[in-house]
Amino acid sequence: MTEPADALGRRIAALPAPAGGPEAAEVLARARRPRFRHTHAIGITALAAAALLAVWAFPDGTRTKGLTVAPGSVHLQLAAEGPRGVRAVGPGGGVSGDERLLFEVRTDAPGALFLTEGEARVWPPVGQRWAVPAGAHRPGGDTLLSWRPDAPTPGVARYAAWLCAADAPDPARCAVDTVEVRWQP
Repeated sequence: MTEPADALGRRIAALPAPAGGPEAAEVLARARRPRFRHTHAIGITALAAAALLAVWAFPDGTRTKGLTVAPGSVHLQLAAEGPRGVRAVGPGGGVSGDERLLFEVRTDAPGALFLTEGEARVWPPVGQRWAVPAGAHRPGGDTLLSWRPDAPTPGVARYAAWLCAADAPDPARCAVDTVEVRWQP
């Protein structure tokens, strides 16, 4: 310490202690102690937080690394077209047997896009590619194509939009968005 600080410390130490309180020397000793005695605890806490973040970010155990990353993100929206007009269909929404589905897919990157119902491809036809830029896309373009299974079975059907790398449509390199709808009689 510097000389003036030492002199001040001696004068404070010489003061009488208040009744029932700590001695001045004890107060000074506490003030001079480092505030964080266990700095390694901060590092351990940071590592634990990072581990929890990794578990939270990837709850199903999947990890992305290297070239297995999808080219961008994809968002699937559905509408039903039928005798009563066109209406939006959200997740879990009902579609009657006399309606057909219209698809709109939004992507934030270019790639190869395709639509599926369960495991079956809806668009484009098998063997064809649908290369798209980033933006909004509809099967058929300006002349919208609608979809209805040949024999709509009452129950839940899962529709998915897949955005894959344009150079190799490998499912490990695809972003996917799914919407489940209930087909009703």
